[in-house]
Parts: sequence; C-alpha cells; structure tokens
Amino acid sequence: MQSKPTCTVAQLLFVQPPPLHFARLVADLDAAFDTCPIEGRSLQWDHEDIAILDVQGSRIIIGYDATLTGDHRACLSIGVGYGPGDGLPGLAQRQDTVSRMIADRIAQRYQPDASLWHHSALPLGPALLDELIDTLPATSVENARREAARRAGMARLRAGMQRAPALALPDATQPLLALPGPLPALVPANDCPDLPQAMQDELARVREALYHPDDMAVVPSTALRLAAHAVNATLVCIALPVGAAMMTYSLMRGENFNASARLMAIIGIAIGAREAGLAQDMLPWV
Repeated sequence: MQSKPTCTVAQLLFVQPPPLHFARLVADLDAAFDTCPIEGRSLQWDHEDIAILDVQGSRIIIGYDATLTGDHRACLSIGVGYGPGDGLPGLAQRQDTVSRMIADRIAQRYQPDASLWHHSALPLGPALLDELIDTLPATSVENARREAARRAGMARLRAGMQRAPALALPDATQPLLALPGPLPALVPANDCPDLPQAMQDELARVREALYHPDDMAVVPSTALRLAAHAVNATLVCIALPVGAAMMTYSLMRGENFNASARLMAIIGIAIGAREAGLAQDMLPWV
C-alpha cells in the first residue's frame, strides 16, 4: 500500500551552473513570508547549500548543488510540504501550487534546461534532497528530452501569437520572490459581437453603400437640434400627420436636421403643386 504524499519537490536542472547567488535567493524567500506570524516561523541552514524555512505546520526547503557530473552540472531543488511545527499547515495543503509558484518565479530569472517534479511520503529535509540528487543520472536524460520537446512546443505557440505582447523578465535589482500584485482587470467576453473579421468588414461596406456619410456620423450641434425642432413644428402646422410623425421620430431616434429639411422641401413642393392646380388630390389633410 502506497503512503500518501506529504511533500512536493521540484528540481531545476542546468547544463551549466547559472550565476546564482544562493544566499540572496534564500533571503528573498524568507522576506516573501514576512507577513506570516513570527511565532512558529524559523529559518535554518544545513551547511551552505540547503536552507529550511518552517512556517507553523508547513516547511519550505531549498537546496543548490553545482557539483554534479551527469548530464546536468547544477540542480536547484525547491520542496514544500508538512513540517514538524504546530499550527495550521496552510502552505503544505497547497504544496503543489506553492512549489510551482516559487519554481516558476526562479525560472524567470535563471532559465533551467530541464525540470523534474517529485511527490514523496518521506519527511521533507536534507536527506530527501540528497536522495533525489543521487537518482539524477538515471533519469535526467529522458526528462531532458521531454523538457526540450515541451520547450519546442511552447516556442511554436509563441510564434503563432504575433499580437501577444512579450513578457518582460524581472529586473535583476528587484527581489526575486516578490509577492504578486493585484490581478489585471478582465475584459467582458461579450464586449464585442462574436463575428468573423471578414464579415464585420463586409457589413461596414454595406452600411456605407446604404447610408450617406452625412447621415451616419456626427452628433448634431445644439443649433442644428433646435433648428430641426423648429422645422418639425412648422411641419405640424402645415401637415399635421407628417409633422407629428417626424416629431415622434426625432424624440425617439434623435434630431436629424437633414431629414427634417428634406421632408419640409417635399411637403413644400407638394403644396406648391396643389396650389398651382397641377395635383389637386395631393395632401388632402392640409
């Protein structure tokens, strides 16, 4: 019967040792947990290459070995799991998320050539890191191939996303493990219609063909709006149904001086034709 895993360990492998300042890395990790209560939190060193941070009932361990002789010459190990202390083991209960967050943050600064992930039921301590280091020569080749394939796939994905902005690497003068800030605002999914770009362009051309540019565009000034109302009022006086319809249209859809003036011209022509005896049946309501 297999025991339940109690810790997660990530190993970042490097073909050539990176310019890593291990003591500063540990200091940044400790500073990232300054908001945790000081009681039940301690930082211990096992020689100069392994640091152990206990936070109440959880433990974070980080180790660095730059003396490997296999396919990779350096390994940075990050482990998160249950610790010997009392208190709420909140970090240990989210060990996968916390370990990946720390590993990804370090990988942004020091890009590894491969990475290995382990789940273990053994106590999280220097002995477990040493045991995982000892198994590297038998597993590093295959995992390096998988990592290379994964990186090739990500490179192809990034090449296809030409419009996506490039991610800026962190400034070397800033703390390596700074806590993340607020999430950016999300754009609503229904902010624009889900139409293909080609169809939107086609609809725009249809609209330009159907409507005069003067009718599509500009918000009328106050003077034009008042003039439109004056023309509509005149239409009410000389042709009640037409004027009432135009007044209603203006109130519901907005004033349009061009439409009111054109309708006034049409009514004027019809009245003139009727008075001249050319069309006696036109505008019987006037």
